[in-house]
Amino acid sequence: MSYGFRLNVEDIFLKNAEESWNKSILLMSDIEDENIDSMERFYFKGPKDEESISHCVFALTGWAICLESFINLAWNTNQYTQDDEENLKKYNTLQKIKHLLKINNYELSRYNWISDIKRLFKERNDLLHYKDIIEYQGFTFAPKYQKILSYENLKSFREAVFKCIETIAQIDDLDIKLLNTEYELFTYDE
Repeated sequence: MSYGFRLNVEDIFLKNAEESWNKSILLMSDIEDENIDSMERFYFKGPKDEESISHCVFALTGWAICLESFINLAWNTNQYTQDDEENLKKYNTLQKIKHLLKINNYELSRYNWISDIKRLFKERNDLLHYKDIIEYQGFTFAPKYQKILSYENLKSFREAVFKCIETIAQIDDLDIKLLNTEYELFTYDE
């Protein structure tokens, strides 16, 4: 008799992203900003210091990596895509999500979280790959990174990741205990 196991990378990253998210919420401050057109000042909740920024970055990147890993698992277990190695390597995570939904007769227009997933991966890629210089913004304009890592943006990204995982899991009845903080390091298969 043989058995195998799989390391649940998606669980690991979601657990750490959630821990960082919960810490970041406690550390966020009111950030002053200004509407460029109207010159009206407003405030938003966002990270202000190294610790809060770090937790926000870990949350954002952790959710993205968790979702990427979960979508690859779904791809490899779906009857229509499990043998499609070419597109597994060629498609990015958003393309895989859309393909999985379409090929399994899900109507894409029903899922408004797709736009937040697209933004999540754009912001993740911008943070990791495109090292923009933070320019001086004046006295009242908040830097771009504070806006990207704001409470509202991160909350939207988190909700989109959870909704996406729930939806994709329904296709092949994948286990989603990780969404209820029931993390497992390994999955065993006999």
